[in-house]
Amino acid sequence: MQSQAKLLIVGVIVLAIVCVAAFLVFATISDSRVSLPTPVSATIPTPTLPIHVTTFFFGRAYVDANGNGQIDPSDPPLAGAIFTARDARGAETGGTTGTDGHATAYIPDAAVRPITLRMQPPKNSPYVLIGPKEIVGSDVSGSFLFALAAITSATGTPVATGTPVSNIVVNGKYLMAFHASGLSSRREPTSDQVYLAQSDDGTAWQIAPGWKPYPGTQPDVTRRGNTLYIFTPDMYTPYPSYVARYRFETRTLEAPRAVTIRGKDNNIEQLTWLSPVLDEQGRLVLFANLESDADPADCPASATTCVKRFRSATEVAGSDGTEFTLDTDARASIVVNRGVTAPTSRPNIFFDGKQYVLFFSRSNTIYVWTAPTLRGTFTQRASIGSDMTVPSGYFDSSTGKYWTFSQVWQRGAGVIRRAVHASLAPLNPNDWNIVLTGGSIGLGEMASIQSPSFAPNVP
Repeated sequence: MQSQAKLLIVGVIVLAIVCVAAFLVFATISDSRVSLPTPVSATIPTPTLPIHVTTFFFGRAYVDANGNGQIDPSDPPLAGAIFTARDARGAETGGTTGTDGHATAYIPDAAVRPITLRMQPPKNSPYVLIGPKEIVGSDVSGSFLFALAAITSATGTPVATGTPVSNIVVNGKYLMAFHASGLSSRREPTSDQVYLAQSDDGTAWQIAPGWKPYPGTQPDVTRRGNTLYIFTPDMYTPYPSYVARYRFETRTLEAPRAVTIRGKDNNIEQLTWLSPVLDEQGRLVLFANLESDADPADCPASATTCVKRFRSATEVAGSDGTEFTLDTDARASIVVNRGVTAPTSRPNIFFDGKQYVLFFSRSNTIYVWTAPTLRGTFTQRASIGSDMTVPSGYFDSSTGKYWTFSQVWQRGAGVIRRAVHASLAPLNPNDWNIVLTGGSIGLGEMASIQSPSFAPNVP
């Protein structure tokens, strides 16, 4: 019994020694943690990153409206021109001008001077660069001037811009401007070319002797005094449109000049498909389709329905058919349903002695609108013909009858037909007779004759 008590006392003592030892070890560890130095926050250096400086370049393209070889405030912009910029290292960039004539390009780095800026005319267009050929230096922007090399020689090659064509004989009683396209004698595709034909009876037509065709489409013609005016829309860009003037006194066709139409706040308006008529003061008034950024014949791709507005613009005094001011309000408005109704065509305006008559075609049907005054609101009347397009009208006061010309397709080529009628009531198919084909005027049966525009050849 005593031996068991001794063993119990020894166990207690050993346990106490172990606990004390454990306590001392724990205290030592705690003291060592306290004695550790307090960490000091270190400042980590930020690495230096390279700085990329983007260099932007700006180009502006204009059309020489008055042919003076200089950029003027009235010169309209040219869309589709090709702008390029190249720095001293050979880094090159470029862009294409929009409807405002501006192009922007950039190099994603700091450009090294000198910078070379260049501008080329729109692809497949008759425009030529007047200048400058290039701009070299520290400038990152530049302006370039273009003109339409529209008059062609007898071989069809462009004549220098501004070169008139002389010895053209225009002496027929009636005149018709149209554009022709199709295949050449070598069966090569040809672009639209503007022609002038003449006739003494409205039935038999021939191209005016000495006439040199020039690039253009959907012309419309009128005479005032000793000048013949042929208006055409631009084929390659939304605007400008052009006017070519034939001088009867010198038998000379001048190179086409850009037509500027200004609206509110003196802004240049985009009007296309110009149809001229003279007002009571002898001023030229253009009827046209007003568009800002859409196809003048159809709705934008994003719209199923749109409204097409025909506007008028009055000639600025002294501009001789090159500058116009947009009249207030629309002359006529039509609703177009994309994919349901066919696109609208160029309008045609004329006076029948009592009222103004506005023709245009849609869905291959000729529609008639009339108004008692030139700048009034036109009211739609009945259609007068179908299965034809791009009409042109005239009222023969000596017989009291209307002459209506239109384009139709025959064996894949465009031909021109005429109807003589006493009223603006619907016409029958047998009222129409073909009066002009590619073969009848010497251009060949493969040539397509389109967009007739009629005018009496009177001062």
